[in-house]
Amino acid sequence: MRMPLSLLVAALLAGPSIAQSDFAQPRPPTRQDYYVVGNAPVRALPGANLTVTYFFDYQCSACRRFHADVRTVFAADPKLRIIYRDTPIFGQRSTNAARAAMAAKYQRKHDAFHHALMIQPLPLDDAAIRAAAARAGVDWPRLQRDLALHGKAIDAQIAQNQNLSEAAGISGTPGFIIGDTLVDGALDAKTLRLEIADARKAKKR
Repeated sequence: MRMPLSLLVAALLAGPSIAQSDFAQPRPPTRQDYYVVGNAPVRALPGANLTVTYFFDYQCSACRRFHADVRTVFAADPKLRIIYRDTPIFGQRSTNAARAAMAAKYQRKHDAFHHALMIQPLPLDDAAIRAAAARAGVDWPRLQRDLALHGKAIDAQIAQNQNLSEAAGISGTPGFIIGDTLVDGALDAKTLRLEIADARKAKKR
């Protein structure tokens, strides 16, 4: 699925009003919510001119298969602002990996740990997550302290990521919001570059 995010959000906001009994449910997100970093890991270098929001799961077969393509495109384009939205949908192991990766940002190791988790053989049990952390140079005792200190904020961000993904109608993982366009599904390097180029052209119109 490929569609402008603005049209999707307009459809959401035009839907039925929330009933009194539904107040505990997450509110439908606005367009701006998709670009709010919150507690999500982000790469934002000076001069970045396009935001890519990336929804993924470390145990997702498609995310892992196309990880090298996504990583190559991201690394080659320093003008991308990238928001990493961990969206664990494959059980507790996915959640544990997401929480650990998000906590690694506090020691500036998110990118290395993200890569290590994506190439770590499955299943991502506790031993595999720790092995990936070692490969990425993550200080494990500090990671545990950061999880204890920031765990509630990390969990809240994961819940928000899932709310954003579900509201957008993303069928699973991976999913991308490139500029103002939602692209649901895996992208190889060539297609991802084309989507990024199209988004930059659209911004100039």
